[in-house]
Amino acid sequence: MPPLSAAKRRTALEVLPAGRLRALVDQFDLVAESRRDRAALQKALGDGRKLAFSELLQQLSRAELQQMCRALRQEDGGRSKQELIDRILPRDVRGAARKSPSGAPERAPREPGVGAAKPRKAVRAKAPVPPVRQSSRSPIR
Repeated sequence: MPPLSAAKRRTALEVLPAGRLRALVDQFDLVAESRRDRAALQKALGDGRKLAFSELLQQLSRAELQQMCRALRQEDGGRSKQELIDRILPRDVRGAARKSPSGAPERAPREPGVGAAKPRKAVRAKAPVPPVRQSSRSPIR
């Protein structure tokens, strides 16, 4: 799965008020073209060259993460912030070495053909069904 696209990062950041965007820009020492323009603040935060989006998400509250999930049409339930972050970020951005709630490491997805089930035997074709004979009488109406 590719990293979170710029459009999805913008969509996620649109739920935050301008004051919160300014506070995050200040917190991460980012430079925005304009501190009054929401789009400029969103661009500075979602750029990805100076700040990893995962680091930004770690600084948000659970309520803000839930709003982002709704904006991205993801399920917004969950008790922990990490569950919500995992829904927002693609697997390769989060890292493959996550642990499941039981404490065991999750398995990485299998590549096609590796450990796949054996092909099934071919099933013999049944004899064709003879066509239904048409009666000479007119159909019932």
